[in-house]
Amino acid sequence: MTSTVRLQGASGINTDRIPKDRLTDMPLSSRSPIDRQYLKENYLDVGFKDLLVEVLQIFQQQSGEYLEILQKAIDSGDIAILAEEAHTMKGSAGSVGAMELSNRAKAIELAAKAGEYEKAKKLFSELPEILIRTDVAITAELSYIASLDNSLDELL
Repeated sequence: MTSTVRLQGASGINTDRIPKDRLTDMPLSSRSPIDRQYLKENYLDVGFKDLLVEVLQIFQQQSGEYLEILQKAIDSGDIAILAEEAHTMKGSAGSVGAMELSNRAKAIELAAKAGEYEKAKKLFSELPEILIRTDVAITAELSYIASLDNSLDELL
């Protein structure tokens, strides 16, 4: 029997269904699940640092809810809701530069729209892990942005 662990980070993601060994053995990729260049070009470089912070925080708050809705759609076999909610997650993740998550949600959406329930279910099975990595990366981005503010305060 595999033990499970429950983590609830900023997003409140319920990881009850992820075996503990899969959480602790998750590879620490040198590539962040967040596209920092996207955030820089679309928020920071155009003076929307405060908006970026707000968008990242809102995404963290809502991402656990997206996951729960998708899980319910998987459990009930409601492929139409699955496609619709995967589409919503795809757009939300894309707006914060979470491209790995956005791409996975897109794949789930396309599989659901094609009526490929088993494929969508398999694609969904790794979504919680991707969401956890994304949550950790967003927390790091928020810390980095806060450090920019602190650096500016020290200069003034």
